[in-house]
Parts: sequence; C-alpha cells; structure tokens
Amino acid sequence: GTKADSSTGNGDKSPALTTKTTFTLNCTAFDGTSASASTTVDVSVPPLSLSFTADSYNLSYGGGTTLRWTATNGNKCEKSGGGWGTSNANIGASGNYWTGGLTSSQRYYITCSGPGGTIEKSVYISVAPPTYPSLETLTPIVYGNGNVYFRSYIYPRGYPTRAWYQWGISPSLTGCQLTTSAFSEPGVNYWIGDTRFGSWWGNGTPVNYYNCDSWVYYYRVCAYNTSNYATVCGNTVRFGLLAPYVSTGGSTHDTPPGVSNSSGWELYGSIDPNGNNIDSCWFQWDNDSDLNNGERNTSCSYLPGSGTSYVGVTTHIDLDWYYRGEEDNRYFYYRLCAYTSVGLGTRCGSVRYFHTR
Repeated sequence: GTKADSSTGNGDKSPALTTKTTFTLNCTAFDGTSASASTTVDVSVPPLSLSFTADSYNLSYGGGTTLRWTATNGNKCEKSGGGWGTSNANIGASGNYWTGGLTSSQRYYITCSGPGGTIEKSVYISVAPPTYPSLETLTPIVYGNGNVYFRSYIYPRGYPTRAWYQWGISPSLTGCQLTTSAFSEPGVNYWIGDTRFGSWWGNGTPVNYYNCDSWVYYYRVCAYNTSNYATVCGNTVRFGLLAPYVSTGGSTHDTPPGVSNSSGWELYGSIDPNGNNIDSCWFQWDNDSDLNNGERNTSCSYLPGSGTSYVGVTTHIDLDWYYRGEEDNRYFYYRLCAYTSVGLGTRCGSVRYFHTR
C-alpha cells in the first residue's frame, strides 16, 4: 500500500510543539482499501513565574527606591496602574524602575504573560510622614539702643536644616513682619547637620532701624528640612524693645486724723513693664516744672514686676522734711519714672502738679 502525509503536513517530522497535539496517519492499499491511526503528543508547557521586588519597602518622606522584576517563561509584562501613574504600558519581561522621591505610600502592579498563562503581582512601598525639626523659641536677650539677640533650641532630627527668625508687631506676625534671613547677617541663617539640641543665637539687630517701631514685638524660630521638604515654626514669644509704659497718676493730701494741716502727700501712677523686668521706679518731684534739673527722687513703695499689663504704684513724700515749713500755698510738680536694664532704659510719664494749702 501507500502512505499519506500526516495531519501536520510535514512528512515524518513535526514542528516545535507548544501545546498538546494529535497526529493522524491515513494509508490506502493497492486494492483500494484504507486505514488510519492516530497518536496524541502531550506537550509539557514550562510554568510562568514572576519575581517582583523593591530594594526598600519602607522609605522616609521624599525617599525613593528601585523596583525590579523578572518573568521566567514569560514574553511580556505590563505595568497596571497604582504608583506607576500610567496603566497597560509594556515594560518587558525583565527590568528595573527608579520610583523617584515619594511623598506618599504607593502600590505598584505588574501583569506578565507567556505560554504558561498570565500572572499578576504587586509591591507596596510605605512612605513615612514628613519628619519635622523640633523647635523652641526662647526669651530673647534685649539690651540698649533697641538691639536684641534672638535665641532658640533647634533639633534637626538628623537632617540638614535651615533656620531663621520671623518677627513683627502682632502675635500673628503680620503687619510689620520681617525675617532675619533678609538682614544678610552671618549669624542668623543656619545650616544645621547634626542631631544635637543647641542654642543658636541671632546677631544683635537694632529693630527700630527697620522702620518697625513698636512698644511690643513678637518673634519665633522657623526651620526648613532640606531632605524631606518640611517647614515648621516654633512657639511665639513676646518681648519689648523700648522702656515700659509709664503713666503718672493723681495725688492725695495725707491728712492724719486731728491734724488741720500736714505736709504729707501720696503720689500715684501705673506701669506696664512691657514684658521686661522693672529694676527700679521712682517719682521725680520739685517746686518747679523743670524736673530735669535739681529734682528730688522718691522710690516707689514696691516694684511692678515684669508683666504685660498696668500695675499701680505709689510713694509718700513729706514736704516739711525738705522745706521746713515753707511748703504752704505752693505748687509742686511730679512725674513717675521707671527703669529696666533692657530696651532703652528709663521712661517717665507726663508731669502733673498739686497745690498745698
């Protein structure tokens, strides 16, 4: 008999097989009879596997990592949304990808295919919140001529940190608001690269030189973390550059019971320390209105402290002690003065007067 071709059409040699295949052989005898036989070849398909990893799965704010993938027995991989930002883009059966700086956690997906089918995997990259420097604004050191040393504690937490001071005439730091970085002085703008708490001092700056005259100022330290783009400011501190508010009050003739006339007088006034400690206060007084020449000074009965609101003060004077009975029917002039070692030193209130009998 004769032999016909197999169903493969390639004679006795089959092509490279990738799937299960059945071969059939048909034969015809010389007498016209025919017969056929079949056989099935079971092809073993190599399994598809995918390795998808990241060099680091936990990042600090602004950090990046490299993603790596390999599809064994695969012929195509696609990124499918998530952190990639672009879906269904062919990225090859193997490769790597730098994520760039991340500011939020991301999940990355890959889908790979091949003779063995399709497989999908993902990796999750966790990104920590921004790491802020720790800041504390300290009470400044203020001295004569309106100069001030700004002070603070700055804890950079291991990152390079640039620091500066904001200050102005209101607690919100609006209005006449300035920053020390604008002064171009070498000691007010810091790059800090260690992790220690430290006291960082600004240069003495005559504040009123910058057309920001006020009785009261507010300031705070701010810092920028150059590794994770985080900016934070510390607490706001109130301070006064000028001398306290001083207001001269009234007077009272001190007449003891049973005495028709007395040379004793009580003088009154009030002081707002303006946040600065009052080192001394006194009443200037004399029998003429020129209290800058030859006046007498009598200390306040007590000091008002270092608060930020008015505190009443008094003193007692005995005219007879100085004038020996010649104080009757005369005008006397007085004013309240206060001194602080910070700011501009001494400030006095307005001049007032009283008349004896």
